[in-house]
Amino acid sequence: MKNLFNLFFAACCILLAASACTNQSVLDNIADLQNRVKSLEDRMDDANTNFSNLWEIVNSLNHKEQVNDITETSEAWIITFSGGKTVTVSKGTGLNVGMKKDIDNVYYWTLDGDWLLDNNGNKVPVSETLPTLTIQDDYWYISYDGGATWTQLGPARGEPGEPGDSIFQSVSMDESFFYITLANGEIIRLGRGIGGVKAITAIPDYSDGSVSVSKDLFTIRFAVVPEEAAENLASLSTDIYKFSVVYTNLTKASAGDEVDLQVVSQEARDGKLLLTVDGTALDDRFVYCQLGANAMLSVVYNENAMTSGFFPLQIKSNYIEVYDGDDLQEVIDYAPEGADIRVEAGASFDGTIYIWKNLRLSGGWINDFSRQDLRKRSVIDGHDMKCCVFSGSDKVGNRYGLDDVVLSGFEIRNGRASGVILHGKLTVEYCWIHNCFNSGQGGAIMSTERSGDELFLANSILEYNKADAHGGAVAMGGQGTKMTVVNCLFRGNASIAQYGYTGVIHGQAGAQAFICNNTIVDNVNWRDGSGPESTPWSTVMFRNAGTHAVFVNNIVAGNWYFLPGVANRYDLYPDRYDMPIKPMFIQQMQVQSIDMNILAGDDPDCVCRSNVLGGVDASNFIGRAGNGSSQQAAQDACTFVHNDDFYSIFPKAYSSDYHPAGPALTTGEASDLVLEILGPYTTDLDGKLRIVGGNITAGCYQPQ
Repeated sequence: MKNLFNLFFAACCILLAASACTNQSVLDNIADLQNRVKSLEDRMDDANTNFSNLWEIVNSLNHKEQVNDITETSEAWIITFSGGKTVTVSKGTGLNVGMKKDIDNVYYWTLDGDWLLDNNGNKVPVSETLPTLTIQDDYWYISYDGGATWTQLGPARGEPGEPGDSIFQSVSMDESFFYITLANGEIIRLGRGIGGVKAITAIPDYSDGSVSVSKDLFTIRFAVVPEEAAENLASLSTDIYKFSVVYTNLTKASAGDEVDLQVVSQEARDGKLLLTVDGTALDDRFVYCQLGANAMLSVVYNENAMTSGFFPLQIKSNYIEVYDGDDLQEVIDYAPEGADIRVEAGASFDGTIYIWKNLRLSGGWINDFSRQDLRKRSVIDGHDMKCCVFSGSDKVGNRYGLDDVVLSGFEIRNGRASGVILHGKLTVEYCWIHNCFNSGQGGAIMSTERSGDELFLANSILEYNKADAHGGAVAMGGQGTKMTVVNCLFRGNASIAQYGYTGVIHGQAGAQAFICNNTIVDNVNWRDGSGPESTPWSTVMFRNAGTHAVFVNNIVAGNWYFLPGVANRYDLYPDRYDMPIKPMFIQQMQVQSIDMNILAGDDPDCVCRSNVLGGVDASNFIGRAGNGSSQQAAQDACTFVHNDDFYSIFPKAYSSDYHPAGPALTTGEASDLVLEILGPYTTDLDGKLRIVGGNITAGCYQPQ
């Protein structure tokens, strides 16, 4: 513009120098030149405004924005979009700026009816470039990069009073569209909405703006503008919806594969649109949080279209909620294979729960089922009449060889015929099993002695359970069975039969056992009919040939063997089933302190090392631990740390606090074997890390 005004002042000087002209003529010429300059300025401003307005319109088209209204005044067309944006297109004296759709279905800029070309001779897309016009040295110049560089066009001429070309010829509409006819005859079609709906937006489920989905049917809510049109939109066919998911790398937002999910139903509720979507086609990598994902809903009806824009997705765990008062057995019976069943904290259920399909059953859930609180375990109570949990059987006695059942976060109590029976494979974790009884073996947990039975017991407390034969706490039976016991507290368990074995853990011939980082205290083997010469097994026993036992990093202290030695005294103690055992019985009986004993059969690969024992060496006993080995040879092959005083290990045992202290703490080993057995259970029962320096602490507790 500076050059334009320089031209104007130069002309004035020339006119003043022409003395032959009258003063009035000079003034008329100056006024005429001023009008020409003003005309050029107006045309330039209008052209730039029209460029901007058309650019706004095309970008609204590309983003599927709907138009609420187009009104005409004497000087302009006013377009109001659904999002509230307003574009005013003047009827002024602008240059013949326009746009036209080419054969590639893309709008390109035109000027005076011709394609507007960039410096390389290419057509300029409207959606990508907003040009700017100016005047320099009597020529039009155009910039495609915000004024960084300029390209010369034709001469700039302005005639006073010259009428400008309106950018619009006309505007018309039908029920779905506004039709704008440009000066060059090109027709732009702007949507008026679908069923009266101008815009839809996904309503987030989380504070980060994401929406919860799952790999089955899920429902997403959409805000509708205006709300009263939601009913109209929901009344249309599901065919108008396209739900597209685009996967992203978790570390960046680059686009990846795309999949369309089927919309199976729609509903209007409280001015919102609720769509039910089938998520079975979601990539498993997204389900397992290895990919991110964004989604967009597109709605197309009678060639009218709108979109929600992209919004992030977050996978929702597919779990079933169970509340206190619900029928837990009915939930299990109707749950799908592999279901995740979460039980409200403190909920209580009576009688036997039969698990006859692979699933995860967990209790103690708080905060809308988002977190387990093991201080508020859910309860399964047998009321001294029934087993509490039977995994691998239904209520009519059919057996199922299950291989993926998890029982977590329950208080299991007062079971008769065991607290838990397993047929197949079972994981028990974060449970408290107490005051359960079996007239055979395995007061807390027993297997059905089927080859393939497998127990993984971790981070649990088993106390005051009894068996009338073997294994006051746990019994696994026979060839082809396996147990792994990790990070558990065994306290006050007892076997009490005439010829019973093993106060805590019992394995029949051929059972494989891996017992690591447990605390075993105050358990008893009460053998009423045995003679004084009978072999005592107060703690752990694996019987005879074919047994492979690993016993590492355990603390074993204060366990007892009661030996009356007279068979007919068996009936003198009708209350022997009471738990815990009454002190009066201890006073009446011959007592032998056996803090540690293990009979490992004839497997030469049995491992027994890095355990902490209460009492002196003479009070501890180890049976065979290798093929044909003598008792002494077997004992010599094992490594232990002995403590003279039970209370040096557990100084607060009098208050039932079994957090170890003193030399028990750092004797555990951190070998590959131990780490393999521990797996993810690397914290104690208080949730504290059990790694101390380079070693793993022995037992299941660390000091507070």
